[in-house]
Amino acid sequence: MPNRIIREGILTSEAVNSLSWEAEVFFRRLLSVVDDFGRFDARSSVLRSALYPLKLDSMREDSVQRCLKSCEAARLVVLYSIEGKEYLEVTNFRQQVRSKKSKYPAPDAHMRSTCLADAQHMHTKTESETKTNNTPSTPLPCTVEEVEDHLRAAAFAGRVRLTPDQIPDCATAYWGSRDAVNWTRNGIPVTKWQSDAISFATSYAVNHPVQPGTDKDPYSNLEEL
Repeated sequence: MPNRIIREGILTSEAVNSLSWEAEVFFRRLLSVVDDFGRFDARSSVLRSALYPLKLDSMREDSVQRCLKSCEAARLVVLYSIEGKEYLEVTNFRQQVRSKKSKYPAPDAHMRSTCLADAQHMHTKTESETKTNNTPSTPLPCTVEEVEDHLRAAAFAGRVRLTPDQIPDCATAYWGSRDAVNWTRNGIPVTKWQSDAISFATSYAVNHPVQPGTDKDPYSNLEEL
């Protein structure tokens, strides 16, 4: 299952707030199973098995379908059909893409752009607005993969005490925490993410100690990196 970053904006989202408790739990679980492009199989039977593996006795397919329709009505997902097969795509799915290709076919471009526009409450810009806001967006300083590679090298060099299993989660946690605040730290822009990531990883290692009870040195396999 892919690592996912659930941003705090979900707590103040009008669209999410419009859902029932049942539908909101459905949507939050859905975010954990969609692929890197926000897509997944939209069949009720598949969603029920994927989202409620331990609650199959209490979650029926008609309830899953009801929650899915609620999410569609709230413009949180797009439902579409390709060659007779049903799929869904989460709108405005802001996650760091690891995969180069989605596991599922994309919806029609017009359908996606229309639903995204509704979800984001976009409006047509006037000529003056366009001139004012035509500044290009600032590129992200790094990707999750770059952070992971950097921490892996730092662990191998002994600069941070992270095991190989901890490195992907630490890299994802770092990237998500900085991206959530527009790549700042205590209000100051992060200009050198490499050293900032090491500082974050040092604290992460302290707060996530390796569980005792193993005869093998948990850091001995760092030579395999």
